[in-house]
Amino acid sequence: MRLKSFVLIEKENRYLLIQESSEKWRGTWYLPGGSVKSDETPEMGAIREVKEEAGCDVELQSVFFVKYHSGFFNKKVTVYYCGKMIGEKIKTEPDNESLAVQWFTYEELDRMPLRKNLKELITIYRNHTGFTAVKDFRIIED
Repeated sequence: MRLKSFVLIEKENRYLLIQESSEKWRGTWYLPGGSVKSDETPEMGAIREVKEEAGCDVELQSVFFVKYHSGFFNKKVTVYYCGKMIGEKIKTEPDNESLAVQWFTYEELDRMPLRKNLKELITIYRNHTGFTAVKDFRIIED
């Protein structure tokens, strides 16, 4: 089973998004994040991916969505966190991890090429309260 982690970072009613560089999603915008390595927890993977893709450090605050996908050939669990950016620095040059990093308002999302389900995820975030704090969210392994 594959495990992925993404982080929604909001500041002053704007969301930090990365422009994808991968072949499958190239040019579309999404939350920073991706695959968790075998020696990482979901939290560690999320923090690493934000640093690689967005160029900033992040403090994870809560879990706002967990998605399970069962495909014909694979199964995947994706954990979506809310996070707070540490400092003000973001990546300014494209590389293999992302083509660009920018802040966007919710209204601007309708005019952008988005990776599937991004607007839906941000809507879920905006409409819910009482998220599970990261320290209280645990995955129990066998």
